[in-house]
Amino acid sequence: MNFWMFDAHRSPEGIKAMHGKGRAVLAVDEGRTNDATLYGVLFAGAATAFCLHTLMGARLGAASPVLAIIGDATCGWSWLVVRALFRQPGPQRQWWPLVLVITMVALGAVLRLGDDTNSPLLRMADNAEALTSSALLLIAAIEPLRGIGHALPRHEMRFRFGFAATYMVMLAIAVLWIDGAPEESATARLGGAVKALCALASLTGMGFAIWYRARHPIEDFVKDKRRTHADDHELGARILHIIRGEQAFAQPDLKVAELARQLGEPEYKISRCITGTLGFRNFNQMANVFRLEEAKRKLADPALDHLPILTIALDCGFGSIGPFNRFFKLETGITPKHFRRSMRLAAPDSDRCGPHSGR
Repeated sequence: MNFWMFDAHRSPEGIKAMHGKGRAVLAVDEGRTNDATLYGVLFAGAATAFCLHTLMGARLGAASPVLAIIGDATCGWSWLVVRALFRQPGPQRQWWPLVLVITMVALGAVLRLGDDTNSPLLRMADNAEALTSSALLLIAAIEPLRGIGHALPRHEMRFRFGFAATYMVMLAIAVLWIDGAPEESATARLGGAVKALCALASLTGMGFAIWYRARHPIEDFVKDKRRTHADDHELGARILHIIRGEQAFAQPDLKVAELARQLGEPEYKISRCITGTLGFRNFNQMANVFRLEEAKRKLADPALDHLPILTIALDCGFGSIGPFNRFFKLETGITPKHFRRSMRLAAPDSDRCGPHSGR
């Protein structure tokens, strides 16, 4: 995730080099190419044009102004990419963002090619483009934070915060450091090269964003809350069936990833259901609760008195005796040895062990 800003000759323009999609890299939505992919390609073209124009300038000859015009559009295309990354696609396409960016590109071309730079109309247009570009930069920086806290999985939260933080850093480099430097300073002289490097880094960030969003589609977790609530209850029953019904807790190396694979669900859904619907602190605590339940059953069974406590701990899924003893005492207030002894002392006067005693 990287960003870069446009040249100091014009208003600062930042671009976000992250590009993603809703469902697939080249998905077709009602016969139309996925918006994020299309905007990402346009963004990459604008970033490349910016690099060539910045590093080579007049040496490009007649191609120089053309590349400058294309490069001017990086701010607009990056904003559209960010929208596509973090907004759930609606039932109908919104055309106004694309129209706005195309208008900015056309206006930039007029300003670049215009001869009468002192014209009041052109100065007004230049100011309007500068304000619009700055506004789009700020909106793009805030866009990833929309919806934060609405039961998003942790990996998506990290993605969004990392995206926003990196965007802000690149804005600070371009606006505060490069564009804010005195004209004759070394920073100003190196500004173009630094921005070109940032542009190249942003293309790498775009590739990462495509890769990430392809594997974590936004549709997977932006859903109707009522449906999610019902789904989580059904998923909770399936989790309990595998953990307790099939005694998956007895596997000492059981992980969320393995449980998710068995259920055919994303890991974040499993974790959310465990900590939400089922009410456990985390996956390990849930597994240990069922391991403890089985260990108590075996310790209470006189027919299993010949088994060492270590064997029972291992059979129930604990990796070693230390974690077993600590968790057992934390949950029951006594050690496993004390628990087994108390069950034997209570046996003649109580049927507490009846269902499990084998009598």
